[in-house]
Amino acid sequence: MGRNWKKQFPNTSSDEIRSFLSFFAHSFAIPEKFKLRFEPEDKLLTIYEALSPPSWGVDALEFETLSSDLEEKYDIKLDDIWREDLTLGELFCLTLSKETLTKNQCP
Repeated sequence: MGRNWKKQFPNTSSDEIRSFLSFFAHSFAIPEKFKLRFEPEDKLLTIYEALSPPSWGVDALEFETLSSDLEEKYDIKLDDIWREDLTLGELFCLTLSKETLTKNQCP
């Protein structure tokens, strides 16, 4: 488990963090074995751009899949929270239950 995740979310279980990272990796079609390489400060758009260089001209519908998955699992509409500098940590914070959220300080 990434030290930075536990530092930013000290009262959140490692399982909850791993579950979120698995969720994100699945939405972005990233192999599960790479999920722990992401940091809370990683920007979604930067991750997307690294996976889909502009010269390729096509993508794997990462944001469309993430949007659909977020709404289905967490009742979060990506369009409502989207910013170009939205980070994984900020997104994770939005997915936390109200009980967990009161124990954590979100960015």
